[in-house]
Amino acid sequence: MKFSYVLAVLSGGLFSIGFAPFNLWPLSIISLVIYIYLLRDLAYLESFKIGFLYGFGLWLVGISWLYVSIHFHGKLSVIYSLLITLLLIFYLSIYMALQALLFRYLKNKTFSDALIAFPSTWLLLEIIRGSWFSGFPWLIAGTAIGGSYFDGWIPLIGATGTSLFMLILAGSLFLLI
Repeated sequence: MKFSYVLAVLSGGLFSIGFAPFNLWPLSIISLVIYIYLLRDLAYLESFKIGFLYGFGLWLVGISWLYVSIHFHGKLSVIYSLLITLLLIFYLSIYMALQALLFRYLKNKTFSDALIAFPSTWLLLEIIRGSWFSGFPWLIAGTAIGGSYFDGWIPLIGATGTSLFMLILAGSLFLLI
C-alpha cells in the first residue's frame, strides 16, 4: 500500500479531531495542509483516490458516534450498525473524492492553487453536501474554529465564511512550508 494512501486516511481523521469533543482546531488546519500536499502533481485517478481516502478518514473519525447511536439506541446488531455506518462513510467520502478531482482539474501549478482553487472546490462541495444531495452539514471546516479566538467571526461571516478563512489559512501555511 502506498504511504500517501495511509497518510490521506490519517490526515482525514486528524481533521475531525479539531471538532468537539476534542476541540483541537489547529489539527484541522494541519490536516488540510497535509491534504493539499498530498494532492500536488497527481493524475486524475490518483487525485480521486487520495480525496476518497482523506474523506474516509475524516468521516470514520467524525461520525463514529453514529455507530453507537444505531447500535445501542437503535438496537440493531453490530453487523447492521457497522454496515449502515460504513455505507454512509463511503457515500460521504465520494464528496471529498470529487473535491480532489475538481481541484486537480482547476490546478494551474501556481500559488493560486492553494489560495484560490483548493478553498473554492472545498467550499463548493461543502455547500453541495450540506444542502443539496445529502443534507449532511456536519464537519463544516469553519465550525472547527468555533471555540478559538477566531470564533467571533462566525456570527459575522457565517460558517461558510469561516471555512473560507480556515482554508486560506491552510493554503497559506502550505505555501509557507
